[in-house]
Amino acid sequence: MNRTDKSIKNLLFAFLSQGVTVLLSFMLRTEMLRSLGILPASLNSLFSDVISTLSLAELGIGSAIVYNLYKPLAEGDEKKICQLMYLYKKAYMAIAAVTMTVGLALVPIIHLLIEKVDISLGYLRIVYVLFVFQNSVSYLLSYKISLVQADQKQYVYTNINMVCRTVGSIALIIIMRLTKSYLPYLIGNISLTIITNAIASRAVDKRYPYLKDDPTLPAEEKRQIFTNVKNIFVKQIAGKVVNSTDNILISKLIGTLMVGYCGNYTMITNVFTTLADKVWDSTEASFGNLFVTADNDKKIQVLKRLTFVFFLFALIGGVGIFACIQSFIMLWLKDKSFLISEEMVFLYSLLLFTTITYRPLSSAMHMTGYFEIGRNISGVSAVVNLVVSIVLGKIIGLPGIFIGTCCTYLIEITSKTYFLFNRYFKSSPISYAFLWIRMLAIFCASCGIIHFIAQRLSFGYLLTFLILGVISVALAAIFVLVVFAKSEELDFVMYLVNEYLGRLKNRNRN
Repeated sequence: MNRTDKSIKNLLFAFLSQGVTVLLSFMLRTEMLRSLGILPASLNSLFSDVISTLSLAELGIGSAIVYNLYKPLAEGDEKKICQLMYLYKKAYMAIAAVTMTVGLALVPIIHLLIEKVDISLGYLRIVYVLFVFQNSVSYLLSYKISLVQADQKQYVYTNINMVCRTVGSIALIIIMRLTKSYLPYLIGNISLTIITNAIASRAVDKRYPYLKDDPTLPAEEKRQIFTNVKNIFVKQIAGKVVNSTDNILISKLIGTLMVGYCGNYTMITNVFTTLADKVWDSTEASFGNLFVTADNDKKIQVLKRLTFVFFLFALIGGVGIFACIQSFIMLWLKDKSFLISEEMVFLYSLLLFTTITYRPLSSAMHMTGYFEIGRNISGVSAVVNLVVSIVLGKIIGLPGIFIGTCCTYLIEITSKTYFLFNRYFKSSPISYAFLWIRMLAIFCASCGIIHFIAQRLSFGYLLTFLILGVISVALAAIFVLVVFAKSEELDFVMYLVNEYLGRLKNRNRN
């Protein structure tokens, strides 16, 4: 099976899994709001971000080792794979212990993140400790999942996770409905994490029986890996600052309950970002294999094609969110108190668009092995994000926190485009930068027209949702066809569409 076939197989399973995950997420969130209220929903979002920040203990070890797995997997070097996975295992055992220790050390001060709510200190600490425990135990077996991902067999874990999450989510809904309590839900969620990872670990052991051998990696190679780890570490910190501090800042600067209200919007936008991540997970190993075997011209061509493909998805998702999310919230929760401002809706949409479109560029930079450059870029962007978010958050409130995140992506995209093309490809970055300018212009123009139209609609929420949804897709399609007419990237996408339709016709004939 070649790279493309493996990517397609992973992609199909990713779409199926994401469809199930979206449905289950909405069911769980709805039941949580109805049975437990807005405060548990707020704590769930807040502590998820706190725990995500604690996972800095991972130090980039996973990323560094997975990067080193691509070549031995391509060459079938089982000994080297065993050596790397054994190092991975020992590192993650230590990380689990460090995460638990650091997490528990924060118990006496965790209440300082809570603002403008009345909650028992003892109850708050119990909730937090359960989050720490869940995150710590997740490291004990999850390291094996990276092997099937690097081996272009992500579907193995996808299927297991989908089945376990389906059964587990139904159980969690029943628990919330019967107990009307948050703590039993958290205990059930911990059990689900342990069971899922245990089953996935057993599946990996069966597929790679040679992993039972535990050879030690040569000292020189260990040093090289941990040199990369030191550089990736700063990148990890930056990623956490960008993705895992917004809810913490919202809780402290605006109020803890606002985390819950924003969490409803985040859950909806996460439908698209998570799907994009799953799509990328299904293609990343093939992309990594390409960086090992292909020449620079081929790498640039594939990078542009993948960026354009992810842009199309980001455009539909971002403009669609901007057009429809307010109507959807009302159809879902039927309460205007859950709505946020139009300015915030645009920022959510912009971040969704940027996050998804940026995915291929970010991974390409990582696969070059220029971890030190990536470290420096990420370090600068993290500092800018935190400073701008805090300053503007105090001055203009909630939008200021998200503007800080937007600044991070601006720095990351421009800097990595420059260094990737100039330093690695030895080529001009102008054509790729121009691709980004056109993509961003299409997104902003589409949102502007949608806003103009929405201000003049006076239908009910359902009809408004449907009308704006159709208009957003139509606008995106028109802009893409006009702006990218006769471009190589659009020709590639049309080729893929025609190829897929041709296969469907042949199947129907047979």
